[in-house]
Amino acid sequence: MGSLRPPSIAGNDKALDRLIGDIRSGNCVAFVGAGFVAPAVPQWRELLGKLNKAAPKTARDMVSGLIATGSSAQDLETAAQLLRDAMPERRFQALLQKSVSTKKQSKVADRLTWLRGIPFRSILTTNFDPLIAGDVPGRDAYLKVLRSESSQWTDDRFWRGVPKGADVVKLHGDVARKADAQIVFSRQDYRKLLHGNPAYLTFLRSVFATRTVFYFGFSFTDAYLDELRSEILALLEHRDGVPIAYTIGSNVSVERQRYYRKHEGLEILSYKSEGGDFAGFDDYLRTIHDETNPLARLGLILEGKRILWLDKNKENNDDGMRLLRKAAKKRCKFAPHANWESAVKEVRRAQSAGEPYDLLITHWGHAQETLDGSVCAVAERVLTEIRKGAAGLPAIVFASRDHANENKRRALRLGAAAFTFEWPHLFREIERVFAPATAE
Repeated sequence: MGSLRPPSIAGNDKALDRLIGDIRSGNCVAFVGAGFVAPAVPQWRELLGKLNKAAPKTARDMVSGLIATGSSAQDLETAAQLLRDAMPERRFQALLQKSVSTKKQSKVADRLTWLRGIPFRSILTTNFDPLIAGDVPGRDAYLKVLRSESSQWTDDRFWRGVPKGADVVKLHGDVARKADAQIVFSRQDYRKLLHGNPAYLTFLRSVFATRTVFYFGFSFTDAYLDELRSEILALLEHRDGVPIAYTIGSNVSVERQRYYRKHEGLEILSYKSEGGDFAGFDDYLRTIHDETNPLARLGLILEGKRILWLDKNKENNDDGMRLLRKAAKKRCKFAPHANWESAVKEVRRAQSAGEPYDLLITHWGHAQETLDGSVCAVAERVLTEIRKGAAGLPAIVFASRDHANENKRRALRLGAAAFTFEWPHLFREIERVFAPATAE
């Protein structure tokens, strides 16, 4: 895949391949910071300035001095606390919501699409703006992340309709929620969250210790999160080897990358940038999306393939066929057939002409055909005929749940590569058929 990747991210193929492997396996959690939405949402100093315009004069002058150019991170934290203390809670929440609400979503529209389409196990974000919808910290949110029922790359939440994407936990609250916004804005808010809510820390420790964490749009200026990362490194006795976390950075030297990989367990995916250009950041996200998203990934898998699809009831497969055609973008030939005779005839014709099919997908078709005087299913008949004249053509039986266990055994005995009855499973089996051989 490396040769197809943008030049701005060249030289990081091996590290990127490892990250993509973790995402595909359902073991990667995204940690999204303010930099991800920077083009569309005011950053910290700008946000404080907006709020300060509506603050009482008693606080305004002091805050103006604290947020002036060149002020320290501690100055900005002090300003945030002063602003929070200067206004009643309801007024503060209303002003904050107005200040971070934006009509500039188009500036990060592609990033949001990529984020929803990448099959992360879950997404954590410290952003409280409304651009990324999610749950605030609590039992239900923690359960979704820690005890999720499914985390396969083929889950329909990553490809059906407008993709919903992975479950999101908004660690610092959500201005869009009026009843339980739980906004973490000031140092006092953060202290209360860290030390007054044991479940929150247990949740973060569990995620950091058991999942690969991919940070992006994140500055690593949060002292507590850095300490928590160190705690997990000590717990795992991490040594120079496979990283447990990834991030994206511009113009990071090889020596610096090596140091963070060895001592911090952090793989930095660097990109070339001039004059503060963030195009490389987008190149990484787009590449990761295209190599992990079900539709994009199926498109790569299906490119140049020829697939014969046998099903008497064509309408049963209309949705899936449209999806596969969309994924393949006309780079794959689909040949639908309604009966086994025409399917077998076409398979043999294509093989004789030197243009053999790469895959047969067939329905089950209960007890409709005869084989040696006995009644058999369509799939059994076509699998038997294919073995006679087109040995080596992989076949997947895509059927209903009815009698699935029994029918699966019969299909596999006749040489089928797989038997399945759900679209996500079919996509995984198609990938397995066309995947390169491995030693595993």
